[in-house]
Amino acid sequence: MVCPICESCDTKVVDKREADAVSTRRRRECLDCHQRFTTYERVEQMDLMVAKHDGRRESFNPDKLRTGITLASYLIEGGPSRTYEHTKAMMYGEPELWRDLLDRLAAITGAFLKVQIEAGASAVQLFDSWAGALAPADYRRYVMPASAQVFQAVAGYGVPRIHFGVGTGELLGLMSEAGADVVGVDWRVPLDEAARRVGPGKALQGNLDPAVLFAPTEAVEAKAREVLAAAEAAGTGHVFNLGHGVPPTTDPDALTRLVDFVHRESAR
Repeated sequence: MVCPICESCDTKVVDKREADAVSTRRRRECLDCHQRFTTYERVEQMDLMVAKHDGRRESFNPDKLRTGITLASYLIEGGPSRTYEHTKAMMYGEPELWRDLLDRLAAITGAFLKVQIEAGASAVQLFDSWAGALAPADYRRYVMPASAQVFQAVAGYGVPRIHFGVGTGELLGLMSEAGADVVGVDWRVPLDEAARRVGPGKALQGNLDPAVLFAPTEAVEAKAREVLAAAEAAGTGHVFNLGHGVPPTTDPDALTRLVDFVHRESAR
């Protein structure tokens, strides 16, 4: 197993446990740089639905990792931020330092995703949740090159590469251009418009509003049906998903019912 920090192949397992019903978590230590990292292996069950262009649907299991301005901002700000003032101050005021930071993070991210793919991940997803805080020109100049570097690092594996951000309606075309095979869409952009912005040959992911999960089951199913219908009308490949993460107070049973409903609807 390759160390994602120094890329040494000399590592050992220091802890192993069941992570969930479908994967085993292994805590490994690099014998060269002595850093520890976690891998998830033995993925067997699939939890998302992807619509093929011929109308069939099949399941796959993606590995997800934060990247870009999101990961950089956590390091620079020391936690979540609403203004990203320190992050943007570095980005605009010290562009060489910013570029060095994102290049380093991209190299680590690419190496880590290679490890996950080799351990069984059948897709990879880059979460740049806060990319929507940037204007398109700034995204292209300051963030997109690093994202492209990550996607290129895993291009040879032949697994779907997904790119997602929140509030990125104006960036969808650029996120596609960075190298994604699938572009995530939040609930603010209709899927037909997202397909137009992303361009041909790319699939979409999304875009049910996570807050819908707090509504009665009938309302959740109605909104999910709208997403499926919109994806079909858009005429592109589609991964059904929420338009962002699952709110912490969500009833897990609501998620189970939603997944079951999407499977039933997709089988028709």
